[in-house]
Amino acid sequence: MVFPYVGSGPYCYANSAAMLMGVAAPEPSAIEVLTGSPFGLSLHEGLAYFDPLGWNPEIGLDTALDLLGWTCERVAGGSAADAVRRLRDAGGPVLAGPVEIGLLRHHPGSGTPVESDHFVVVIGAEDGHVHFHDPHGYPFSTLPVAEFTAAWESVSFAYPAVPFTMRSDFRRVRAVDVPDALRASLPAARQWLAPAGEMPAAAALRFADLVEDGLTPGQEAPRPFRRAGGRAPIGRRRALGAR
Repeated sequence: MVFPYVGSGPYCYANSAAMLMGVAAPEPSAIEVLTGSPFGLSLHEGLAYFDPLGWNPEIGLDTALDLLGWTCERVAGGSAADAVRRLRDAGGPVLAGPVEIGLLRHHPGSGTPVESDHFVVVIGAEDGHVHFHDPHGYPFSTLPVAEFTAAWESVSFAYPAVPFTMRSDFRRVRAVDVPDALRASLPAARQWLAPAGEMPAAAALRFADLVEDGLTPGQEAPRPFRRAGGRAPIGRRRALGAR
């Protein structure tokens, strides 16, 4: 059975979730809005992110699924061997991530961590290889198990993450129309736009000052391959051609 691919654009975790939700999935752009990601901008150690202060994709995925009336099973941690065994035992596609995009060797120019996350859908693990849909334009990708788990284990991001996080068994537990889900998301959106810390507008102005003074090499993209979705710093996204 061929598992359908969704992607070739931004919103890697939203595209991945849409694949797991199947024919009942809303547009990835709607899932992205429901994660809360668009409602803010924050700075972390001199790097600017297109996300609210305190937000991360783990929070966003859980929020979007709940608003849409969906649930799933989430497991994380353990060894690489444990993670591969969980993939094989899942009995179906799995949302894997965050993974370190710089270590996904099917991307041209990759091979070095860039502290930028990504999400993919694993559709099989056999004969020493992991087969997956990469929503950044690489359907039916394949990597050796050791290379895939190296990217999956590396979680040096600007937010806390656990190696080998995966979500499976996506199922709808109540019927929710997308307009109703969007309306229900508004209170949280207001909260993201008014965080306890630095306001988004202040963060944007502070980053503008950094740009005017000249970005450091660490604030620019260190790798030549393109990046979309996930949570990459603004300077790196700009240089990598992502949203």
